[in-house]
Amino acid sequence: SFLPTEIVSAFLWAQLEHLDEIQAERKRLETLERLRKEGLLETQKEFALPVLPYRFAVVSAPDAAGYRDFMRHLHENAYGFKYSTTLYPASMQGSECASSIAAALAEIASSGVAYDAVLILRGGGGKLDLACYDEYEMCAAVARHPFPVLTAIGHDQDTHLCDMVAFESVKTPTALADYFIEIYADEDARLYDLGTRLKNVRRTRLALMEGCLNVLKARLE
Repeated sequence: SFLPTEIVSAFLWAQLEHLDEIQAERKRLETLERLRKEGLLETQKEFALPVLPYRFAVVSAPDAAGYRDFMRHLHENAYGFKYSTTLYPASMQGSECASSIAAALAEIASSGVAYDAVLILRGGGGKLDLACYDEYEMCAAVARHPFPVLTAIGHDQDTHLCDMVAFESVKTPTALADYFIEIYADEDARLYDLGTRLKNVRRTRLALMEGCLNVLKARLE
């Protein structure tokens, strides 16, 4: 007997999706090898962030949930730390994704603003939606950028080539906000500890000076 049309159709679609995944992985490996041969995997790792990074260029879609989460989490932090963020809109998925992000990165580089870091934000998505983050055009633009580039694509399992060439990558936009808040919190704690130590030193020195004065007073008397 013949199989129902629905079963045959589902089987064929499954085979096509599997073939697409194989082709995508083959292309990804070829791009990875090209990036390695061109020395682009470690270029961003040579940068160093300022002690307190403050001025950020953000590449994202204005209406993306990940962008909104990042902005709210960063600017409404419990410590009251202040940051400067400038949005450079880009398409974060689809066939125009890689070229759109690369164009935004080029605009940032030619803006004349000395940004402390560039942040690429997206709120996650399926494998097909995120395939553009394995494209050579975007990865090369990230690797060759004159500022440190940090990525927060929003995926829990996969690591994309864009993440590999970036200065640093985290899983979600909110986690990236925490990344910078923690830098400030650590510095704040260090300064508080330094202030406490200076107060203790001052009290000790004052006590010694007072003791010396008492001795001189007694000798004079």
